[in-house]
Amino acid sequence: MIPTTTESRSNGHSMVGDLRRVLVCSPRTAGWEGCGVGAPGRGCWRDLGFLHAPDFEKAQAQHQELCQELETLGAEVMDLPPSPELSLDAVYTHDPSFATDYGIILMNPAKPNRVAEARQHG
Repeated sequence: MIPTTTESRSNGHSMVGDLRRVLVCSPRTAGWEGCGVGAPGRGCWRDLGFLHAPDFEKAQAQHQELCQELETLGAEVMDLPPSPELSLDAVYTHDPSFATDYGIILMNPAKPNRVAEARQHG
């Protein structure tokens, strides 16, 4: 008998199964740095529906802690590549694509600033 492997590298069918791979986008990659009060950033935080200016330093530290914890638990952490098309919303990588066992389905986000982000996920 020829041994075969049916285990995929991802497990998109489950929201509770073991996490094997995860796509992340740091606040730095998403353009949070320098996006304080009065700073335009990649889409002003006010224009994107944020209730206050993001705290870049705090968010970046929390992101790094999250990535470290995921790696400690055995997940492969994949970073979304930097792009000038990404906006502050890019840190929420769950929204513009849908993971399946057969690959990623790119969504069509309702917020115009997120359309390019879905292409980045591809």
